[in-house]
Amino acid sequence: MNFISFPHRFADIILNSDYDTKREIEEIIRGIDLKSVEERFLKGNDERKTNGKKPMKGKQAIINAIFREEFRKKDWEIGKTIFL
Repeated sequence: MNFISFPHRFADIILNSDYDTKREIEEIIRGIDLKSVEERFLKGNDERKTNGKKPMKGKQAIINAIFREEFRKKDWEIGKTIFL
């Protein structure tokens, strides 16, 4: 997937200090195939329809799921609790 990055709360400064992490994140983003997002979206909506649920309106949940899967493959910790 092509993307444009914008700094958010000094993340650019942090990531620029750890090039390997930045490169790994960019690799994951670039590796997402929009065709597979569309296929998973349609399949998920078919399943929802079969189960009597409303279809998803957008693809953000699918994209987020793919990001979780790809970061997990790289041994990233997913859903880390920051505040107790």
